Formats: sequence, structure tokens, C-alpha cells
Amino acid sequence: MVALAWNLIYNIWLTWEVSMNIRGYDVVELASFAQEKLGDRWGEMFLKAGLPLSPQSNAWYPLAAFCEVLERMEQALGVDFGRIAWESGRYSVDKAARGPHRLLFFFASPLFIIKRTNALWGFYHDFGKVVITPEGTSAVRFCLTGCPDLPEIYRHNIAGWVERALELAGGKDVKLEVLPREGDLLPFHASW
Repeated sequence: MVALAWNLIYNIWLTWEVSMNIRGYDVVELASFAQEKLGDRWGEMFLKAGLPLSPQSNAWYPLAAFCEVLERMEQALGVDFGRIAWESGRYSVDKAARGPHRLLFFFASPLFIIKRTNALWGFYHDFGKVVITPEGTSAVRFCLTGCPDLPEIYRHNIAGWVERALELAGGKDVKLEVLPREGDLLPFHASW
């Protein structure tokens, strides 16, 4: 009986440790974006990835399925790696700026957005955290930690999101770069 209990605890820990999930808000926006880009073909991609056609905003969905849809979209559209993911991130911010986060972008500055990145990350993800290192008043290096298995395509989605968020917050000539992995650190550089 004790061995069975320990086995159950271990399996729960193992599942919790390796799963990476995103909140449904992101999946809802991906569905809208995919519909615009692919027309009727979007639904098949969602179903093949195991995502519902009507995702719930507050539910949690596997990041792997989200990334599978991005990869399938890039293949279907014949574009370079990361391009659709980047566009999808930008699209998500544009939608959020017309909805629940409207005031955040209206009153924010780029630095304000950067300072709240970790809180925003924690709301939309059940894994990892963001470490920010300012580089003067208009540049920052930020690293994702605690998610070494994060798919590379998702980093492009994040970059598109941050780039557009900084633009909406008044950033001029925003540049965002996905930097090479540094062990378990996933670095980015942003300037505005």
C-alpha cells in the first residue's frame, strides 16, 4: 500500500514537473489568427494538435499543441521558421490592446511593460519565470528560466508579443532579438 502511494506521488510529480501549459487566452487568439491566415483549414490543424475548436479563455492547454499549430501553419504557408510565430505574438497583443489589457497599453511606457513582464508571464504560463537585466533607459536583456525544453518556435511567438507590446507602449524604433540559448537560460534583447 505504501509503495502504491509513493508510486502515485511520483507519477503526479513527474507529470507536473515536465508539463508546460499556457492559459486559454493565448489559444483563443491563435484560433482567431489561424482562421484569418488559413481560412477553413485552421480547424483541421487545431484538431490534429489536440486543441478544441472553441478554446476556453481560463482553461490550460499544452504548450506543445500550441507550437504544433504554429509549425503546421508555417509549413502550410511556406514561410521561414519563426515568421508565423512572431506574427502570432504581435496579433495577440493587438487583440489584447483592444480588450482586457486596453488601459495597460494606453497608460504604459516600455519600461512599465518590461517591469511587469514576470507577472504577465506567470498569469499566462504554468512554468518558468522571467529575469530582467536593464541596459540603460531604453534597452533590456531578459531571460526565461525554468523552461529548458521550451520549443524554439515559441520563443519567436514571445518575441513578437514583446515587440508589439513595446510599440503600443510608446517605444520608438523597437528592436527585439532572440539570442542563442545559454544552457538553461533562454535570452532575448529588446531596445526602443
